[in-house]
Amino acid sequence: MSQWKRLELDRRLSLDLTFYPSFTLPYLERVERESWVVTAGVFKGGMLRVTGRTLEYRGVPDTAVEYIAGFWLDPFRLLRELPRSARLRAEPIVEAYGELGLAINPFDRTLIFISVFLSRSTDFHRNTVRWCRSIASLLEAGSPLDSTTLKTLGSSYHLKQLPEALTLYYSTVKPLEDRGASVEEVRRALMKIRYVGAKTATAYLLFTDPRASHLAPYDTHFKSMI
Repeated sequence: MSQWKRLELDRRLSLDLTFYPSFTLPYLERVERESWVVTAGVFKGGMLRVTGRTLEYRGVPDTAVEYIAGFWLDPFRLLRELPRSARLRAEPIVEAYGELGLAINPFDRTLIFISVFLSRSTDFHRNTVRWCRSIASLLEAGSPLDSTTLKTLGSSYHLKQLPEALTLYYSTVKPLEDRGASVEEVRRALMKIRYVGAKTATAYLLFTDPRASHLAPYDTHFKSMI
């Protein structure tokens, strides 16, 4: 195991708060307060922990840790860039949620697609996280994600629809991403996949592409909050 590295942050960051609403959550496990281990993907076995304003990490490259831990997007910096009228309205929200980062994973896009796809109209923490962790184990074992295999995880329509969606994802979306297509090009390709709507496409982009930080997955919960 690699040695721990330390990084002093310019603001407080809570991994517990950051990971809870993130589509990366199924592939992470909380070891103790503000201490997590990566359980799937290219950085499996990596660890992150925060004490005060110090982030310690190992098994995650320096070039990836800001995305995985979620501190790459600084809400306080963005707040300062707003016009005064907008800044006065946004400031209470940023102050209240200042320890919350945006944990994304541009390095395991397929896993994030699965997480977002299986989150539609269901309890994310009760169902999606459980399904994704089982699927990650199947992938690691080299098992095909076909209808027969996924049927062992449950009878939900989410699982039944996943093989078809994944086939189209691999054939249409992945090639675009591999050649560096724009956010809008990838979004259009995603929307052509059966069962993928605007919210699913937007959520996928937000949690896999740093260029998409301006996007917001819009649903009834988002509308009621506004």
